[in-house]
Amino acid sequence: MNKMFLAALLAISGGSIATADTLLGRVADSEGNPVEFATVVALSTNHEQGGAVTDSIGNYRINLPKGQYNVTFTLVGYDNAEKAVTVSGETRLDATMTTNAVALHGVEVKASAIRRLPDRFVVRVEDMPAAIGKDGKELLQAAPGVWIDDKKITINGKSGAKVMVNDRELRMDQSQLLTYLRSLKAEDVSKIEVIPQAGAEYSADTAGGIIKITLKRNRADGVMGNVSLIGSVSKTSATVTPSASVNVKNGKWTFSANSNLSASPKAYFDTGETTDYANGDRYTTDTKMDLHKSLFGYGMAGIYFDPDARNSLGIEVAYNQFLSPSDVTTNAAFNHTDIGIETMNGNYMSTSRHRNIDATFNYVHRLDSIGSQMKVIANYNHTKGRSVADNHRHSEFLALSADSISTSRENSVFDVVNVSYDYDKTFNSRWSLSTGLKYNLNRMDNDASYLYLKDHEWLTPDGRDYDVVFKENIYAAYVKASAKLGRFMASAGLRGELTDASSRGNIVAQRYFDLFPNANVTYLLSPNGSNVLTAQYSRSIARPSFWALNPERHQVSDMFYQSGNSDLKPSYSDNVSLTGVVKYKYSLTLFANINHDQIIKASMPDKDNPKNVLLTMVNFDKQYMFGASLNLPFQIKDWWTLTANLTYLANGERREQKGSLTYHNFLNWYASSGFQLPKDFYFEISYYGQNKITMGEITVTPTHNLNASLKKSFAKRRWTASVGVDNILGRGVDFSIDSASGYHTKSKFSNPVSFTCSLTYNFSLGKAFQTRRVDSNNDASRLSKQGRMGK
Repeated sequence: MNKMFLAALLAISGGSIATADTLLGRVADSEGNPVEFATVVALSTNHEQGGAVTDSIGNYRINLPKGQYNVTFTLVGYDNAEKAVTVSGETRLDATMTTNAVALHGVEVKASAIRRLPDRFVVRVEDMPAAIGKDGKELLQAAPGVWIDDKKITINGKSGAKVMVNDRELRMDQSQLLTYLRSLKAEDVSKIEVIPQAGAEYSADTAGGIIKITLKRNRADGVMGNVSLIGSVSKTSATVTPSASVNVKNGKWTFSANSNLSASPKAYFDTGETTDYANGDRYTTDTKMDLHKSLFGYGMAGIYFDPDARNSLGIEVAYNQFLSPSDVTTNAAFNHTDIGIETMNGNYMSTSRHRNIDATFNYVHRLDSIGSQMKVIANYNHTKGRSVADNHRHSEFLALSADSISTSRENSVFDVVNVSYDYDKTFNSRWSLSTGLKYNLNRMDNDASYLYLKDHEWLTPDGRDYDVVFKENIYAAYVKASAKLGRFMASAGLRGELTDASSRGNIVAQRYFDLFPNANVTYLLSPNGSNVLTAQYSRSIARPSFWALNPERHQVSDMFYQSGNSDLKPSYSDNVSLTGVVKYKYSLTLFANINHDQIIKASMPDKDNPKNVLLTMVNFDKQYMFGASLNLPFQIKDWWTLTANLTYLANGERREQKGSLTYHNFLNWYASSGFQLPKDFYFEISYYGQNKITMGEITVTPTHNLNASLKKSFAKRRWTASVGVDNILGRGVDFSIDSASGYHTKSKFSNPVSFTCSLTYNFSLGKAFQTRRVDSNNDASRLSKQGRMGK
């Protein structure tokens, strides 16, 4: 397929590679720093003849016929620049853009804020007045190909997407990550990059893609920042989130800090569950979970030093803490066919506390002015957690009663170390080469103790206590070559990774080496690059976590247990895609993924008690997924925007090893419409949802969410206030398991209407601002307990 596609492109391009004249150059600010994402347009007789967008080091390239042109350089936050030039052969034209003090709120943005680059979508949040007042989750929902809900974040239907802020991976479980994203304000975000298929420079376990969030930083000497307060309330929950950020630049030094706190004075959830067995037995339960004192706090501080134009150093330190008390009450009944009904009432109280500190240092040495550089990065991440649980269950059956009282204590320490060296050599405007070495250490130290009360004496159940140490070393090297030839842009890379994993007691002992090739070919269908076609291939790995490998059994509810599988193998995926882009922003992506040894959650009767259900992980045969993702961001009027994202999946699955392949069709969608109203009011309504989802034995009913918000800026746009209504339809979700071993389980989750309000104050002293960051390694730990039953 790739050969046919390449041949077709060659036929279209004809002799353009050999005969094209080229205008190229670099755009920088008044201090010599590269200006990224500036729009460069070449005009002849007041008509656009070609255009481009500057890359991360300020370079641009436009194929043009010979002749005279007026070239304009534009970007929000900078004064426009214009130069005249005569193009003949390869012609160079550099430009300097001067920052201005105009706030984004007062700018009418005509250019599209969403652009497709060869390997990623870029959403320029600071070019989107409609984004003001939104949080991080809302921003991601509108990004091309991204689906986000309370359970997962996916890109083009593939789960396991990594989220990075300032190139530092957020190592949080799903609930912590969503809490952080809800506390992140659009006013602090410069851009969001969505990378569906990662290149050789990224860890091979990024099968789900990467979402990179870059925060705003100073462009010139001065101070900027904001403080805000967000509150939300529903029938079952209430959350208050204060936050603040500040950025200071003085000469060669830059300082940045931000923090937020999310507290839930009220949070409870009701669920109902029914399990039917093949022999006619039925188990029903009603569960109420009270999380009313949960707390999440996050803080980050960074300092950056640029001694000269060729060198830069940076240090960032981040800290977060998560406190999650839980009080779960269950009322259950087990109807034993022809015998009677057993009732069970339980109360499960637990408290989990996690503290995390992350420190990153990087040094960048620029070797020339055309993009060559050397970069060294070191990152250390430490997480310490403790969970305490006290459980009480009372059961009655056939005039007999019994009480089960137990307690548990779990302690965990996770350490992640990343060190990398990257060397990028740009030979000229057409050719570049990247290579690097990387080392990643994941270490986990977990222990747990369990006690139960019998005859007024606390006893230890057999096989429940554990004290484990797991260590995983990953050694990686990569090389990547990139070329620009006429209307073609291409890159090809190869990454090698050696994995060495072991644990105390040889519960886990794995050592394997793999190669991960990837390639990217882009063809410019129009000379100015507004219409492009991109083909991509990549190979990735999903390594099983320690908890997926650990055969220890853990109880998750009255009748359900889970355990790992020590024979579990890594899963590999071959990924191909074809993306077409029209007018820089409208895009359609066709993709296919072939998964080998796919890791699947399976359920089976517990061998110790067939009435109980055991959840574990297994490797299934080769599976296929095909799909398409459509992104349509319309600017209907100057005051009216409409965005629509649609993703379709045909997912092939097997219900059992060596079984037949069955395809399930999935569809998820996001649509929003925004209106700029008089007096600085802005109204937006959005609707997102998905059809029924079937994954293995699990089925989730359709979801529908309708939201609306109204924003108002005042006091010279320093203040922004917003009110919103989420999930206006009040639709909940049903979750079911149909086991091949003969039982059916159905659970109901409520999702009531919620109301949100926020108030933000923005301040600035100085000129204008740009993005600075400390780069961080991209490899992530898979040691958190969230990964017990995941990959």
